[in-house]
Amino acid sequence: MGPHISRAAVLACTAILACAPDAHAGGWPVPPGKSQIIIRATQSSADTKFDHNGRRYDLLPYRKREITAYGEHGLFKDLTLLGELAWKQDRKNWHAGARFTSQGFSRAKLGIRYALGEWQGTEFSLQPIATIHLMRSGDDPSMPGPGDTDIEAGGTLASSDTLLGMDIFSVQEIGYSFSSGGRPDKLRADVTLGLKPWRNVMLLFESRNAANLGDLRRQGTQESKLAVSLVYEVAKDWSLEVGALHTVFGRNALEESGVTLGVWHRF
Repeated sequence: MGPHISRAAVLACTAILACAPDAHAGGWPVPPGKSQIIIRATQSSADTKFDHNGRRYDLLPYRKREITAYGEHGLFKDLTLLGELAWKQDRKNWHAGARFTSQGFSRAKLGIRYALGEWQGTEFSLQPIATIHLMRSGDDPSMPGPGDTDIEAGGTLASSDTLLGMDIFSVQEIGYSFSSGGRPDKLRADVTLGLKPWRNVMLLFESRNAANLGDLRRQGTQESKLAVSLVYEVAKDWSLEVGALHTVFGRNALEESGVTLGVWHRF
């Protein structure tokens, strides 16, 4: 039996798309024949890095710009198609004033979300996603290069309710990625909480956590990021987003901070 979609669940589904910093999907199916697209620009930087013990140390400035286009389309009642294309510019400073910049399309994603049903107010879905990397991301051999592929086996749990007259929702995602090119496999776990204090405003809070399974003294990495977004509906089916993110903990990971601007549209 397909899941029952409440009014709050529909609000949650459309709003979470606007908040997701790495274009993570919502937890509910998109109605058949309907689509949603998000275009987001993120500017971030880092002047410190976490070592393999989680201690911070200074490094020469790193700057990143990224533009992502993420979309969802309802194929059938319980089946939603997911896709993403990302462009990225990395700028690294070296000693003696040297600077290295790389830019181009960085990755393409394609996946589905299949709704299994509802149990005690929680929607359960399977969410396999394939990612093809299109450019080199640094000199570390654990990082992806052109043509490398990740196959993620994942799932979502989503629930919605009301609190003090406000629509609220939460979505938990977990995924295990099988990586090609001799890179370590990766595990991620994300939690998103959203609430709607006013008719045209949605506040979103996200905890994003990821780790690859390599040796932390060599190829292993861990990172936990927090992101906060405000989504404002400016017209029917059109919304604008402004947000911020920060890496609160990591191992062999940059302590990254940034801001995001986005626009999303339902049709």
